[in-house]
Amino acid sequence: CTYGNIRLVGGSNANEGRVEVCLNGAWGTVCDDDWSVSNARVVCRQLGFGSNGTPYSNAYYGSGTGLIVMDDVHCDGTEQALVNCQHTSYHNCDHAEDAGVKCIINSTSTSDCTYGSIRLVGGSNATEGRVEVCINGAWGTVCDDDWGTPDAAVVCSQLGIDGKSIARTHAYFGAGTGPVNMDDVECTGNEGFLVNCTYISSHNCGHYEDAGVTCGVQPDCNNTDIRLVGGSNANEGRVEVCFNGAWGTVCDDGWDNDDAAVVCRQLGLGTNGVSYSRAYYGSGTGLIVMDDVHCDGTEQALVNCQHTGDHNCNHNEDAGVSGSYKFKKLLTTATANDDYDDGDDDDHDSYDE
Repeated sequence: CTYGNIRLVGGSNANEGRVEVCLNGAWGTVCDDDWSVSNARVVCRQLGFGSNGTPYSNAYYGSGTGLIVMDDVHCDGTEQALVNCQHTSYHNCDHAEDAGVKCIINSTSTSDCTYGSIRLVGGSNATEGRVEVCINGAWGTVCDDDWGTPDAAVVCSQLGIDGKSIARTHAYFGAGTGPVNMDDVECTGNEGFLVNCTYISSHNCGHYEDAGVTCGVQPDCNNTDIRLVGGSNANEGRVEVCFNGAWGTVCDDGWDNDDAAVVCRQLGLGTNGVSYSRAYYGSGTGLIVMDDVHCDGTEQALVNCQHTGDHNCNHNEDAGVSGSYKFKKLLTTATANDDYDDGDDDDHDSYDE
């Protein structure tokens, strides 16, 4: 998590629950000593739910686990983030005193608009929708120029929603109205607030380009995992790498047999690999997550090789690999001589790399 982010846990919907705060890279709860309406107002504002909140105490939304990171919280109600309120890090509490909040949402109200707040509109639930951000006292949309996964990750993180983030473009959740407040957004993915990302206020967009997000999606894969896709068997195919919970391809710039050797080693196919370029195993879809890969051949995982995340490629440059070359050659020769025994594990093992 990112320092200062908050989330609501244990409620019946996304606008209520036990308050948890990210401090020192971990989520923790808030003790309910002196927990008040002003504190609840700041929580709701920070989450983009407006400034009307009801405070709850005595672990109303269930007891949390782990650290209690804030106690004796005193907000005046105008703060932009809960961590900006007066508080102590020391406490005399247990999780039976975890603080909670229920945010009262009035989507037609403009008084809930505080600089930097965001909200999701038009989705089927509270974890998805068109992104709207409050700037200069007015809610407005975000243009989808350059809108991508890091930008979506910041939105979801600011709203306190864990899991994979999917960036949506072309008014996926419907066209908004009013101003377009942000264009050419470029986040690194580590910002605490969307307005902290690089962006411009002028734009050349219409609302058919409104950006959206889907938050809290379960990841498709574990980061740094690799797989081979599109081959005639499991030992060959287009190389795909898991990045931010989603599969992406590798550009073939500089792709060679040293890179293929690392792919094969990581997959448990030995170290004899043949590199293929120009989408030999078919063009992939989605992100291209690695380019200019340079392995020395000894690395244990492909992501440990020198590479860049930026690229100038398209999917007709997707890299591929054929592995277990020696064994496949042996199998072909032995079958032709009619003296290969499928049940003889010793013959197979003697050619493992």
